[in-house]
Amino acid sequence: MLKKWIGLLLAAALLAGGWSLPAAAAGQEDRVVRVAYPVQAGLTDFDEFGNYSGYTYEYLEEIAQYTGWDYEFVQVPGTMDDSLSALMGMLQEGEIDLMGAMLYTEQMGEMFDYASHNYGVVETVL
Repeated sequence: MLKKWIGLLLAAALLAGGWSLPAAAAGQEDRVVRVAYPVQAGLTDFDEFGNYSGYTYEYLEEIAQYTGWDYEFVQVPGTMDDSLSALMGMLQEGEIDLMGAMLYTEQMGEMFDYASHNYGVVETVL
């Protein structure tokens, strides 16, 4: 029961939070959502068998249980910087629907539609 509530809260947070999704995606069964998948350890990663894994992947899979969405994960080869830049360009052009793990800045907030709530926080200790 707790997992169901967590999933519903995640879906509500995503839908209310302003992630960059096409309007037709909400509530449509069998909707394919194209998701940027830059390989980032622990967030958008692969396990030892080559299966998708990581926090962002698991978050999206939980949401899919309540929305009926299928995902097409999009990767771009190259360095992490090259991959992230290319994927952000694809998001801006509407070639992909969703990209997670993007840090917010005012400039980026003018270009992209961010969720109103974070799904993760990064802290650095020196």
